[in-house]
Amino acid sequence: MTLLRKPRQLLLALHKPFSFLSPSTDARANKRLAIDLFTPENIAPSAKKFMPKFPLRGLLCAGRLDADSTGLMLWTNDKVLQERIIGPESNVEKEYLVRVTGHERWSEEQRESAIQL
Repeated sequence: MTLLRKPRQLLLALHKPFSFLSPSTDARANKRLAIDLFTPENIAPSAKKFMPKFPLRGLLCAGRLDADSTGLMLWTNDKVLQERIIGPESNVEKEYLVRVTGHERWSEEQRESAIQL
């Protein structure tokens, strides 16, 4: 009888740099995917002992960022955890800092409508 070992639950934090694509974005020619940043060279030495063997398989991104944005991305191999973070009933607060250029020429009404989400 062969026993299957459940993989260790992972939750990884990654700062996505500008121009990398989130996994939910269609990969296009000459585009880099954020998941490709998970390489042995990019993992802190103190964290390597907790990591499975590379290449990492089955990582799910808990959210997405546009290619022209930067910021924190959470990755996990646990679908339940991913849903708890991004699912419609999650109630996990997300905060965004946005820098807009060209707003100096906007009217007060345009500025007010731009911040309404």
